[in-house]
Amino acid sequence: MNTSKDFLKDAVSLRQDAMSEARRRTILSRLYYAAYHRMNETEIGQQFHRDPKRGVGMHRQFLDHLQHSSDKTFKRTYRHLFDMYKLRILADYKLNKNISVDDVRHQYEDADALFHDILGDTP
Repeated sequence: MNTSKDFLKDAVSLRQDAMSEARRRTILSRLYYAAYHRMNETEIGQQFHRDPKRGVGMHRQFLDHLQHSSDKTFKRTYRHLFDMYKLRILADYKLNKNISVDDVRHQYEDADALFHDILGDTP
């Protein structure tokens, strides 16, 4: 069974060869999913329940759940995860848009902030 740490390890290993745009897209996606699944392992993630009638996808609903949390830590987490989400959408669906090395750097910075600074995970 995969865990959030498996996605994170995979993304970190891919960083060694981030020269191709396809690889950069993969990194953006892996880092987002590592962060998304890690957040689902938290208390607020366990409290989240998708509303199929709401008209937006599960990821967007989860982000809204974080954004409207009364917990300041999760509100801070929302900002990082939302930025990662936007880059993941760009990487997975906007193939006509260029993915830069700076995009990869930003995604790593947000992942690092989320995993280490906010949640206190160790590498």
